[in-house]
Amino acid sequence: MFLAAATLRMMTRRKFKSLAVIGVSLVLVLFMNIYAESIVKHQAALNDLHAGIEVTGNITSHEGSILDDLDISGDVIGLLEQSGFIAQGLYTRNLRFLQGPWPQLEPVELYAMLVSAPKLVGATDIAAISSFASEGASLPEYMEGYDQGLFSSQERVCIASGNFLQENGLELGDEIKLTVAENPKKIKDNYCHGTVTLQIVGTYQSNKLNNDPLYCLGEVMQEICQEIELPPAWDSARFTIANTQQLNHFKALLRRLGFVSLNQVQGEEISEDRLGFIINDSILTDATASVTGYIALSRILYPIIYLLCAGIGFVVSYLLVRLRKPEFAIMRSLGTSRAAGFVTLFLEQALLAMIGAGLGILLTLAIVQGNAPIQFAIIAGYLVCYLVGAAIAISTLNRVNVIQILTAKE
Repeated sequence: MFLAAATLRMMTRRKFKSLAVIGVSLVLVLFMNIYAESIVKHQAALNDLHAGIEVTGNITSHEGSILDDLDISGDVIGLLEQSGFIAQGLYTRNLRFLQGPWPQLEPVELYAMLVSAPKLVGATDIAAISSFASEGASLPEYMEGYDQGLFSSQERVCIASGNFLQENGLELGDEIKLTVAENPKKIKDNYCHGTVTLQIVGTYQSNKLNNDPLYCLGEVMQEICQEIELPPAWDSARFTIANTQQLNHFKALLRRLGFVSLNQVQGEEISEDRLGFIINDSILTDATASVTGYIALSRILYPIIYLLCAGIGFVVSYLLVRLRKPEFAIMRSLGTSRAAGFVTLFLEQALLAMIGAGLGILLTLAIVQGNAPIQFAIIAGYLVCYLVGAAIAISTLNRVNVIQILTAKE
């Protein structure tokens, strides 16, 4: 109680010096808080931009002009899906189909027939089908009990064009038996093939005179490919990217999987057996460039600014305590022990610094309407530096001879 009372008397008796300590602490804490708050707000704005701007990507041919018939390994797609970077994957797989039995033809004739045969397209979502994904496209009409959500099911159903139904005398709800075969890549004696029965549950309008594709479910297509002994694969891949703040990690993953970044490679000769990828992130990059630059610069400067403020606190506390040398000598001459003198002066400086810091926090709340958690750690660091300076100065005074101080005063 005696030390506390002595401390309060010293604070009130030395009003100017006490106000100086409070003022320095208030200004430095306010400055550091507002600076930190600015970084926090810019980071929040950056997060909002990343959350609000959609980034898509495509796997393409080696030169970037072809988006279909790419033969992308199912294992590679699986790795991409497991990476956590795919918010939505849109994939298709194509087979050729015939409405009759498998023909016995010469390799050249068989190849020519399959090349010109219509496609059975398996899609993981209706948006994966380019003719339905474009803005203003005419969407299929479905029989009762079905809608575009059927692409997430495992029913053996399909969607056919109105021309296909008319030419074959079919209606919604009818079943068709098809002979399906792998896409011909080169002339050979035989191709993986088999039969499949699908129910027609939807129809779409087409301007083509013939060879309109049939569309079925992606899961069903994978089952059909397994039945005719084709390896798991996809012929096109489009995706919406999640976690766009780590977009460079996703690009690095694609490169490790053997893809070529067509955004960066210009004029470089690329092997035809390699696939490329395009990430449509130009809008995001343009929108975030200035914010990212500000945050990067602020984070580089912040340690310097923080150390400067902490250093000012250290120097101010040291100098203000040193100015109390005569007062400290009088306390000692009146019988105050070294320990009691140290504690009294230290408590005074600690209380004044904390009052200033507290006022700085309140003023920050009034200005920016909040304090980030990191700001309290910053304030604590500043107070530590201030009190270390005070402790060193008081310890120095404790080592000086009292008679020498009083003589110098006189």
